[in-house]
Amino acid sequence: MGDRRRCPPAAAAAALAVAYLWLPNTSAQAGTEPACQHLSISRATYIQATLGHARTDLFLTNVSNAPCRIAGYPNVELLDDQGQPLSVHVRRGADHMKARDPGSRALRVQPKGDVVFALSDVGSGSNGRSCRVSRYVSVQLSGMPSITRRLAIAPCYTLNVTAVAARESDLNPKR
Repeated sequence: MGDRRRCPPAAAAAALAVAYLWLPNTSAQAGTEPACQHLSISRATYIQATLGHARTDLFLTNVSNAPCRIAGYPNVELLDDQGQPLSVHVRRGADHMKARDPGSRALRVQPKGDVVFALSDVGSGSNGRSCRVSRYVSVQLSGMPSITRRLAIAPCYTLNVTAVAARESDLNPKR
């Protein structure tokens, strides 16, 4: 039989603390946590491509002190300077920027942790067409109050929205 030594309590506690620090702040294993109620749009990453194509990744951060659950496709509405909705067709799923849509699945979001989803559009200058520019974006997921952030987007045709993902890399196409 092998040597069986007991791990001192201090060493066990240290190992648990290190493991906790290395755990991601978002997990695909959502359990019985309540639906996220306290989210903010913490940041946006803008990616410009050719021919008027653009992608904006929006990060939703859990600003509560408890883990919560989030899933699905955000309902997105673009608003003008006066907060009035722009008439834009919103489509769920893959977008023009070759982002991968992770599909709807439940995610566990730790306090101060975030999830991300992508918006993509064909902006102004596409086929010489001038497009209205939004000044704000309003986001709402099932069971969550809507949140609004100042964000300029100029879709001419369709605004594509992916499902929420645990990491930005989950939205990038596989190479």
